[in-house]
Amino acid sequence: MDGGVTPVLGPKVFFPLVLKPLFSGGQAPDAETEAIAKKTFEEDAAPLFDYLEKQLGDREYFVGNPLTIADISVAAELVNTRHAGFAPARKKFPKLRAFLERMWSRPTLKMLIDEETPVSASAPRGSPTDGSRGGASRLRPARDAAAVRACFVALQDFEHALDPAAPCGDAIADAYLDRMFSRCTTWAGRVFVAEVDGAVAGFVCVWGRVPPQEPDEPQADYAYVSDLVVLARWRRRGSAARCCSAPSRMRARSAWAPSASA
Repeated sequence: MDGGVTPVLGPKVFFPLVLKPLFSGGQAPDAETEAIAKKTFEEDAAPLFDYLEKQLGDREYFVGNPLTIADISVAAELVNTRHAGFAPARKKFPKLRAFLERMWSRPTLKMLIDEETPVSASAPRGSPTDGSRGGASRLRPARDAAAVRACFVALQDFEHALDPAAPCGDAIADAYLDRMFSRCTTWAGRVFVAEVDGAVAGFVCVWGRVPPQEPDEPQADYAYVSDLVVLARWRRRGSAARCCSAPSRMRARSAWAPSASA
């Protein structure tokens, strides 16, 4: 694995899609980087997956029946690309994909994957996509105010439909979002958007250091999710789960830094 899969997938898939965003303040990879990663996984790595498919054959494990370090090596290495949203295509490599899913569902490995997934924030929760990232939800720092505004308007209009006394979204969106971003600056907050197939599916706003507001509250700063919305058309794709991972992501990076850009 270290001499084949790692040199191919590490520099062009795992590093640019997972590690680099983690260590660059959450900057999302650009379209060219995404395209290179997709091509690398689907084309350059295909002969390596074909080799593993043939070596596995009809066995449950690579070396005989007992689980060995060979199985752990393959499964652990491809967890990295799983975090980037890629897995060997089920139709093309059915035996390898079935092996990986068995390994990833083992309690000890699953526990570690679940702990890492909110930190990576780059791969879909649950099973990865078949050889591509299409349809998977991922979280990234917000940099598009218009998309955040549209999400807020949709949520507020829904509330207005339930209670006509509530204002319409468009009427209060600018004032509301100005206040939300201002509090991000004051309270070490960040706004993240959930993205599916390049479209903004929703957003979450997390205030990192909110001071106590009332005398009967614990007298210590606390983190607070002020807003969370996922547009109806993008639900049931893991977007809400991605949004809910934002506080863990911020804390894992020790990134309670003010950010009011969107």
